[in-house]
Amino acid sequence: MFNKKEHIERVIPYTNKLVTTLAKQGIMFKSSDGDLENVIFIKNNKELKISYHSFYRFSGICSLYKEGEDKKLEVIYITDEMYLNTFIKPIIENYFK
Repeated sequence: MFNKKEHIERVIPYTNKLVTTLAKQGIMFKSSDGDLENVIFIKNNKELKISYHSFYRFSGICSLYKEGEDKKLEVIYITDEMYLNTFIKPIIENYFK
């Protein structure tokens, strides 16, 4: 059975790294908004809420495919860190532009 708390603990090193990177851009992080299970990013008077489900990747993309030189498909497995940096980080940065 899926355990949210255990999963969050497993990805904390990657989320902490992302939060630190965003803080250098003035984007602050709040880990919870209460009962709705959202993380919150704040810059100036703007606020972005992202569900735990999306931010901590309870489910989601796990692999991509690219066509190799010989026309065979190559699998690229998406790690938690890749997911955060490739999908979540650009969403947050673009929101606060």
